[in-house]
Amino acid sequence: MKSYIKILCLLMVAMTLILGGCFLDKKSTNSNNGTQTDTQSPSVTITTPTSGASYVTNQSTVDLSGTASDDQGVTSVTWANVSVSTGASGNCTGTTNWSVSGITLQAGDNLIVITASDAANNTGKDSLTVTYTVEQEGTIKWQLNLDRWYNPTRDPAMGPDGTIYVTATSASGPAKLYAVTPDGTKKWECELSTWWANSPVVGSDGTIYAISYSSVDAVSPNGTLQWEWVADPVADINGLTLGDDGTIYVGHHGSGAYYRKVFAINPNGTQKWSIELSGSEHRGLTIGQNGEVYVSSRDGESNYPLYAIDPDNGSVLWSVELGEWVNAGGMAVGSDGSIYVPLGAGGSNKLVAISPNHTISWEYTLPGGAGITSPGIPSIGPDGTIYAITTGLNALTSNGTLKWTAGGSPAGHSVAIASDGTIYFSGWNPGTEPDFTAMNPDGSIKWTLDIPTGAGSPLIGSDGTIYVSGGNTMYTGAVLTAIYGSSPLASSSWPR
Repeated sequence: MKSYIKILCLLMVAMTLILGGCFLDKKSTNSNNGTQTDTQSPSVTITTPTSGASYVTNQSTVDLSGTASDDQGVTSVTWANVSVSTGASGNCTGTTNWSVSGITLQAGDNLIVITASDAANNTGKDSLTVTYTVEQEGTIKWQLNLDRWYNPTRDPAMGPDGTIYVTATSASGPAKLYAVTPDGTKKWECELSTWWANSPVVGSDGTIYAISYSSVDAVSPNGTLQWEWVADPVADINGLTLGDDGTIYVGHHGSGAYYRKVFAINPNGTQKWSIELSGSEHRGLTIGQNGEVYVSSRDGESNYPLYAIDPDNGSVLWSVELGEWVNAGGMAVGSDGSIYVPLGAGGSNKLVAISPNHTISWEYTLPGGAGITSPGIPSIGPDGTIYAITTGLNALTSNGTLKWTAGGSPAGHSVAIASDGTIYFSGWNPGTEPDFTAMNPDGSIKWTLDIPTGAGSPLIGSDGTIYVSGGNTMYTGAVLTAIYGSSPLASSSWPR
């Protein structure tokens, strides 16, 4: 009998432990139907644009993304800007990996709450305070003075990480390449091979290339000079441009039989090929959509061919006679492969279109004449409008019809176009007012700003900030200026 009672007691203890374990588990038992209820909340984390608690932007919208998890599965992720009186909210795309684009911000602080839910309506939350700083478009964000000369046709460039690069020349020592953070802090400076430097160009791996008179210098993203390539024969070169495979192209710039070569350089600094053309003073080096290398030449006083060169071996694929010299740093290539060439060394100020079948399809004589700078490098807007600068800004259709001309004073060499259609360009003569102009797509002036500028093309950052290199007078201290802009660079075939 005692054994029976002992066994019964052991069974009761075991049952107590089993039943007690059910209450320790996340699942609880419903006494009415015996089903289990999920009481555990999902977890959710914001990872982009930051994993921190706050984020500051000068853009009117923000994109968020992150992760969420739950042992029974996440069924939905939603967002809400609880700082907005209208109660702005919506659904995110995805669950375990979620994202939401274009959340509208109000000026000041915006508390954005992300909520993850499971099938039992349990919720988990994460939040981010986004501060929208509304700065007036067309005002100076910052300025940085550099310790070298200003040269009027030097364009800034941007690296993959947002670093801005600019060169400046010197009369008493080597030219310098400067690296500047988006907030205007100088990261480093690197002395180049000679006293003269052209605009820098940045490769996809972050390497910065700059022409220093007769050489090409390659500088690493940390400011170390990696290698120097010297033209043979040693002579002035220009037209630095990069192919999609990282090949660097330059051409002799001077006149005469000594200056006839175009060079291709591998990313490691070895020469890939060179070709000696019939003409000299090679200008306008440009890469086409199919990788072809376009360059103009001057053969005597009456022949001005444009060559298309095979990027693999340097052979001439075709050529077309332009009838006049290209007096600019480059050309533009349309979405259909058409090439837009600025001519004007003789004072005619023409814009010529070369069709994909290598013939001249149209030409248009722009305002200006002898003694006026020739058309700058054309740029192409989101709607296909072609912009070229002479004594003012000219807008043409893709078939060569003039849409409008604005302005009448000497202007810069080229423009940069934002995604909202705003056109930015610098003044030609330092010290004139206004020195920098933002223009609407219809040719009306949006705003102007009196800053130290040059004749180069402005640079537009991903946040819409505009970067302009220049100086108050030629051959004085260089200045890099950042300006609050409207939107990022346009998505067109040739926006800058």
